[in-house]
Amino acid sequence: MGYDDPVRRLALIFATCAVTAAALSLPAGCGDDDVGSAVDPALEASAGDHVDVPDGAKSDASASDAAVVPRGARVLGVSVVIGDLDFLRNVQTARDAGASTTNVSFAWDEIERPYDAGAPDASNDAADPDASDADAGPPRSPTQVFHPLLHVANLVLSDQRFAATVTIDALDVGGSRAPAELAALAFDDPELVTRYDRVLDYALDQLPDLEVTALFLASAVDVSLADDAAKHAAFATLVTSAAAHVHALRPKVKVGFVVTSDGAIARKDRLAAAWAASDVIGVTYLPIDATSHVVPAAQVPAAVAADVDRLVAALPTGKPIVVREAGFPTAAESGGDEAAQSAFVSAVFDAWDRQAKRIPVLTFRELIDADQATAAAIAARYGHSDAAFLAFLRSLGLQTADRAKAGEGALIRASRARGF
Repeated sequence: MGYDDPVRRLALIFATCAVTAAALSLPAGCGDDDVGSAVDPALEASAGDHVDVPDGAKSDASASDAAVVPRGARVLGVSVVIGDLDFLRNVQTARDAGASTTNVSFAWDEIERPYDAGAPDASNDAADPDASDADAGPPRSPTQVFHPLLHVANLVLSDQRFAATVTIDALDVGGSRAPAELAALAFDDPELVTRYDRVLDYALDQLPDLEVTALFLASAVDVSLADDAAKHAAFATLVTSAAAHVHALRPKVKVGFVVTSDGAIARKDRLAAAWAASDVIGVTYLPIDATSHVVPAAQVPAAVAADVDRLVAALPTGKPIVVREAGFPTAAESGGDEAAQSAFVSAVFDAWDRQAKRIPVLTFRELIDADQATAAAIAARYGHSDAAFLAFLRSLGLQTADRAKAGEGALIRASRARGF
């Protein structure tokens, strides 16, 4: 039952707003901003008839459209922000553009936080769900495991028949995301491994109805671990243990971790052991240079084609590649503009057509431009504060806060040409 039922619609709106309001005091999950199993065909929704199509999508198909590869089993995604009060509408917009999956991303320390007697004690609830408040006793650890936006994601996305790539970062571009008392431990430390399993248990328990496209354990691993052999070995142990734990809970969920497209090539030997323990290879493709600039619009198609083909050639065969984020900025400070972003979107689809057998899932980052505070928080994890990098992070959306960009038109045109 979906939005044809007005009672169901109102229930979803009120439930989502109530839980989102409760979450406003919590940090928002940002990912690293950064499948082998079949996805339910019902999730592969085609574009709806009622979408407001941007002007850029109303033009006739280009001459190259005749050579496009039909969708087949591929899954297209667009990332939307869970905590946004327009979450429901944004999911619908993404679905109308041909997407059937999105990103649900949280850091470990956003879910497991210092115990607060005024908030629900999920650690005790999980241990004994029938216990009363009177006999629950003191918390079993100095932290609680709780995040209401997981429930929001489960409620809204499942109702919309929308899937998600779920990320629970044990580490990201800035290093460990374990709670403070564990942050200095190696990733193969038994206590850290056990505590991370508990967070995975909680996250999956909060997502009972959600179709999980893939579950990622970490982001920007190549950046965080660099060339430290010992850290890579410890991380591979964590991946091996966590993947086995997830498979025991949900055998069909495919587990992996995320690396940057450049790092996947440059550090493929270091990453080999962790990839061997994974079901899928997660990648972000956000092509900027060392000065946080992108190539001009005229160079975009050739650059994207070369980047994607080189990436796929470098990665281990036999492992599906999930592009968790593909994005291009429109800010002039980082060398972008709307024409270049539009060219990027079209070029990514063309490259995806050539590599359709290797890349079953590709998600664009992101539907709406990030605000200043969100961009600053992400930049801080990267250790950046320069204007070009902040502008890059703020302008990756296919829409501004109040209008569609040309990139959204390119997305709709390309997705419809392929039957998404």
